[in-house]
Amino acid sequence: MKKLFSTILVLGLLLSGCVTTTEPLSEKNNPAKIDNTIKIIYSSPSEIIIMANSNQLALNVYKTYPYQKPNEKIIQTAFNHCKIYKKNSYHYYKKKNPLPYKLIANTHYRLSYNASLSDMYDWRSFTYKGKYYQGFRFSCSVNQGFFNRSKLTAYNESIWPGIMLQQYHRGESNFIVKKRVITQEEIAENKKKALEEKERIAKLEKQRRIVLIESLEKEYGDICSKSNDNDKFKKGTKEYGDCLIRTDQAAIAIAREKDELRKKKKIELDKRLAAMTPTERHAYNCSETFNFKKGTEKFNDCVFKLYTAELDIQKLELEKQVAEANAKAASNEQLRAESLAKAQIASANASTRAANLNSSMQLMKLSEQLIKGNQPKNPFNTSNVRLKTTCSNVGGFLSCF
Repeated sequence: MKKLFSTILVLGLLLSGCVTTTEPLSEKNNPAKIDNTIKIIYSSPSEIIIMANSNQLALNVYKTYPYQKPNEKIIQTAFNHCKIYKKNSYHYYKKKNPLPYKLIANTHYRLSYNASLSDMYDWRSFTYKGKYYQGFRFSCSVNQGFFNRSKLTAYNESIWPGIMLQQYHRGESNFIVKKRVITQEEIAENKKKALEEKERIAKLEKQRRIVLIESLEKEYGDICSKSNDNDKFKKGTKEYGDCLIRTDQAAIAIAREKDELRKKKKIELDKRLAAMTPTERHAYNCSETFNFKKGTEKFNDCVFKLYTAELDIQKLELEKQVAEANAKAASNEQLRAESLAKAQIASANASTRAANLNSSMQLMKLSEQLIKGNQPKNPFNTSNVRLKTTCSNVGGFLSCF
């Protein structure tokens, strides 16, 4: 524990020599200042940081600025700044909540115990434009719900000591709040702006509806010209427009449902095909997808074409793998040689398999011709193929649906 405090104290001593007390030129004439004793480090529409350097030489780090409330001049200056942007000022702090004293060697509990003895205020150590600063941070917000304590990109926060100790303080979060008084003129102006915005949105919505109805009328005009009672909706009426939109929404829902069902069936089919042997898979595609009767010449031609297509895909995949292996191993000759050897072996295996498959298909076709007689082969009759049939490469084989 002593070692931790020593580390913090040493770090503080190192930083104390670097802490800047000179106010940035950009803030010297800030109109929010109460007087010239106030020095502003950084300000924006969302926050303001006012200089308040801690006594880094204090033996008790828990008596530094994180545990000291900003004075009224600082609070009023922050309020004046936020009021310029028509916002309230909020200063975050944690209310003291003393923990029971325990004589234990747990560093985290000891830090939490010491931090809980006092209120802790939002005091920051950070680097801004190459200089090291310390100060109180106030947030400008319309209401507490929009209070923002996140680190901004304008400066880089350090972790000593306020930010670090805030992590151990277990007190309830609170705010020092100063709310500005809204004048009657501002209230009236806000109401006017709100009404104008409402009218603008209503106008845009009306225009959008007109364009939408015009686009839907060609497709659903006949449907919406009648109701369930066979009474016609008059064109241009609200009921007519509502009918067009309602019908279109129903059609979109049906189309979406069909698409989801199609995708689900496609996934299930791919799983089934992946579990099949090549012969079973191609036979399934030719009979179920292309509607060829098993045992016919067209069925056999279909199987042969699917085999050929699948082999072509496999060869293309192998060529791609070889090219990728060459590119990856280009900077290392040994790796390049190994990758090429593996690719050549894979290519040889694929060629052997292709030869075997082609031999099997030729024997199958020859047997079919001997059984039926030497009849001329009919070409692959695409008239028997469904127009919406799609074939894709799934896991190295053809999947058709």
